[in-house]
Amino acid sequence: MKDFKFILDDIDVGKKIYIGLSGGSDSIALLNIVASYKREYNLDVTSIHVNHSTSQNSNMWQEFCEQSSKDLGINCIVKKISIEKKGQGFEAAARGERYKVFKDILSENDQLLLAHHADDVAETLLLRIFRGTGIDGLQGPRRKRSLGKGNIIRPLLEISKKDLMAYLNDKNIEFINDESNNNSEYDRNYIRNEIIPLIESRWQNHSNRLSRLSKLAADRKLVFNRLLNESYKDLIGSEIEIKKLKELPKELCMEIVRSSIELNKLATPNLSIMNEIYKTFILSNPSNKACVSWSRIDNEQAGGMITKRNKKIIISKM
Repeated sequence: MKDFKFILDDIDVGKKIYIGLSGGSDSIALLNIVASYKREYNLDVTSIHVNHSTSQNSNMWQEFCEQSSKDLGINCIVKKISIEKKGQGFEAAARGERYKVFKDILSENDQLLLAHHADDVAETLLLRIFRGTGIDGLQGPRRKRSLGKGNIIRPLLEISKKDLMAYLNDKNIEFINDESNNNSEYDRNYIRNEIIPLIESRWQNHSNRLSRLSKLAADRKLVFNRLLNESYKDLIGSEIEIKKLKELPKELCMEIVRSSIELNKLATPNLSIMNEIYKTFILSNPSNKACVSWSRIDNEQAGGMITKRNKKIIISKM
């Protein structure tokens, strides 16, 4: 059986640790793995269960998560939410509400561990490709990023679902099955239930290969950003002279704007929005009333907007 002690490499054992706990196989595996090191490293661990109240089994799942945590000597925080789509899909709305809960709970430097694994990376990459992602979208879920005052950490990104199931089976650990995962009307479930089995029947261990692609894309992006920032550090920021941008090739101009948006910790616009920004502020002679705004459906990152002031584009939070 695989040794999971490597997950401690991503965690500051001296700081508060939260674990997102749905009760499904992945999060239950993560809960038990972390709990196995709790005494040795004196870990301060608490689980968080978000009750979506969308299934007749929701309360049973809540009780299961509370009891599973208690059995391991871990306190479980439960939050009940109601989900309003507000023009977005159910999956995105539910995710947005969960992350609001997580954000409210996390204090300074707290760590929230989520159980996303290599198969999730594969699903995310395929979903983004089918939706028309750019190069940045090939990075997949990030191993670590900020959320509110704390940080999200995904320590299992290079571990397959098969490895997690082997861990659970070896230790005879129970978990719940959410019946909504069988509903292929949701895009991610369609990929998981219909497409991936076909891929796996032809190319085994495909998730590990896609996970490696994701990591390679992230590494290349890191190098690219470093070189771009070194070469154009005078341009990258929250205020950029339009005249200087107009002197650059379109592709370079857009990368500088995109990098400036990332620097301001705002959601990255899609290609359509980037083209609108270029058309509005670079190809035209915009007035001071010109504005292009964007947001993320799941509200995981703040939306942004670009306006004009004193012959500069101004990047700010929407």
